[in-house]
Amino acid sequence: MREDGFSLAEVMVAFLILGVSVLPMVGMFDSSFRVTRMAYEKNLSQQCGDYFLESVRNIPFYEAHNYDEIGTGIKKDVDDHYWGERARVGGSLDNSWRQEHAVVMKDYGVEPFPELQVKVNIGYIDHARLGSGTPLTEAMATMHRDWVPYPTTTGQVGKDKPVDRNGIELNIMVYEVTVYENLGSTPVYRVSTVYSSPKVSANLYVSRVLNVSAEATKRGQHINSNGTPEDPADDYCDSAPHTKNDISVRI
Repeated sequence: MREDGFSLAEVMVAFLILGVSVLPMVGMFDSSFRVTRMAYEKNLSQQCGDYFLESVRNIPFYEAHNYDEIGTGIKKDVDDHYWGERARVGGSLDNSWRQEHAVVMKDYGVEPFPELQVKVNIGYIDHARLGSGTPLTEAMATMHRDWVPYPTTTGQVGKDKPVDRNGIELNIMVYEVTVYENLGSTPVYRVSTVYSSPKVSANLYVSRVLNVSAEATKRGQHINSNGTPEDPADDYCDSAPHTKNDISVRI
């Protein structure tokens, strides 16, 4: 008995049908891989940014230099490390909030997160402008004309304490950590926070609470020094226990 096999044309048609069926699946797997990769890179950049955000806070806000340390390269406080090179404006060092002031905190190839670069930008806040609704990055103080972030001569010793143009000591700064990847100029993650001197305790209070329980026993009230229940617009607000997940706070 003679058994017929498949012809070449039949085999080619079968492979064509198989290829048409498999190609969409290949594209699906490729898309899934790219989405997974993007999620991984986003998570990695956030971990990196948060790690170095906390690293800055581990550096003293201000620590005075003495004469014996001049010329040794010892860096003691935040602006020693991250003030960078800035021009003088009106006689004092430029404390305005500009991205070009950012200093490389960790470069590519350096552990941890060797595939990422981290920059940090700092600026001292004018205390008088807090609470006026001015964004922090627009509330930068004008530094005293004699102030230097890092004394390099004996004549500058004692002039590194941050003070404004009127000689008032500055105790709050805002700093921002920005993460870059693949030698790119576009940031993949940016996070900022406020850092205060131990001399200052920030008065934080709840200004808005979502999903406040309707049960009266679970509600609270906060009135600041200016607010009254009769004048809710004057910073009087209801608040809930701090176990709530979604709250916003302000200084």
